[in-house]
Amino acid sequence: MMTVSDLSLKVVDCRLPEFRQSLNEFIDAGSNFLIIVPADDAIREEISDLLQMPETSWLKPLDKTTILTLILHLHDEDFFQIRAAHVDGASVCLIEQLVLPTVNQPNFEQYLVYCQIRGIMSRHRTWEAAKRAWGELVERVSQVAGFPEPSIFHWDQKRWVPEHRPREAW
Repeated sequence: MMTVSDLSLKVVDCRLPEFRQSLNEFIDAGSNFLIIVPADDAIREEISDLLQMPETSWLKPLDKTTILTLILHLHDEDFFQIRAAHVDGASVCLIEQLVLPTVNQPNFEQYLVYCQIRGIMSRHRTWEAAKRAWGELVERVSQVAGFPEPSIFHWDQKRWVPEHRPREAW
């Protein structure tokens, strides 16, 4: 059985000196994650370089209400950390794997099983393989309260788009 700790959002505190390593690890892992961003322009520029995106594409601070809705998807210590950072004036942003340039233009895997909270859960070359993985994941995450159902996305030569097939095809 999948536990909440397997599915929780991770947090990178970019106010800390070791944030670069954590940021790179989460990018490579395919996980969606939250970042705590200070008002420091040099740090923001470095984050942009690591994400390979302009600041205007990733710096979309979450408001207090949105942060509160994430409580089910965070470890307690991470939730308290981002709430305190938000109160202290730092920005808290959700980084989604599907918008990162490193995820674009797949070499072989034309299908992803993707979750709005967890990020990329698996990659597949065929629709059938993605469908099997999706079914297994739906069964596992249905046991976790408040966890959104994963979806299958396919590459359409420009971007990842949700797969829309009739239910009979599933």
